[in-house]
Amino acid sequence: MSAAIALTGRRKLSPGEIEMVLAAHERFITGRPGGKLAALRFIDFTGVDLSGRNLQDADLSSSVFDSARLVGANLSRANLFGCDLRKADLRKANLTRADLRGA
Repeated sequence: MSAAIALTGRRKLSPGEIEMVLAAHERFITGRPGGKLAALRFIDFTGVDLSGRNLQDADLSSSVFDSARLVGANLSRANLFGCDLRKADLRKANLTRADLRGA
């Protein structure tokens, strides 16, 4: 087990895995076939660039976003309960009705 996983207690996804989940989520949000609501709980997004992505309604609870880029991301109604958003770049991100309890 790597030190990062041991310290944060969160899974680290490969860029390909993240892209696959987010592409399916964006299809879900737009009502296109093959879509699925993103459930990315307890994930380590440290340093990941999610700028401009549509994450509305996604379940990102208890994830770590240390130094992640979320510039212009749509996080409206997203579940960010218990997330670590320290050092996350949230400039121009849409957090309308996002659940930020304990973040």
